[in-house]
Amino acid sequence: MNPVLVQQVAARFSVPPLFVARVLTESPDQMRERYRADYSVPVNGEAPVTDYPNYMRYTPRMVDVGDPREAYIDYVEVLDPLDVTPSEPESGIRLHPTFARYVEWYKAGHLPPYPSVFEQIYDGERKLIGSNRRRILTAQEAGIRQLLVWLGRWNRETGLPLKYGDLIEATAMH
Repeated sequence: MNPVLVQQVAARFSVPPLFVARVLTESPDQMRERYRADYSVPVNGEAPVTDYPNYMRYTPRMVDVGDPREAYIDYVEVLDPLDVTPSEPESGIRLHPTFARYVEWYKAGHLPPYPSVFEQIYDGERKLIGSNRRRILTAQEAGIRQLLVWLGRWNRETGLPLKYGDLIEATAMH
């Protein structure tokens, strides 16, 4: 693998070079398996969830669809939950009895499975939108400032989320 090419592709899409390198060296099946294995948290659980997969920062994951080139791709990143806006309204979730319990779990070091966060850019303004509102809101409430998430980046060239094919085509052009 050419490190200069990896750097160029990473800069083109504003993503970490290690993410690009891993995408280029792993099979689509490996990345799809991470998507299939993603853990769904039991709603209103009585005990913290601890049996979900853990991954290193910049580990890629691919949506499990037919053509890998059309699959959206994301990676493990560390974000401040205060920078993330939940995709759903709060709708009283903070008043639910489980909210305080989840906050205490965070404070005790029991982190939930990684929430999914998507970068969106409109009129030059970048927003981070989290699809797992309870995980985001409880992390904010618990004072967590470094949260592992699955981050899906925005492809500024296409105006769509970044796809596996975007990275593969960019490497083939060199």
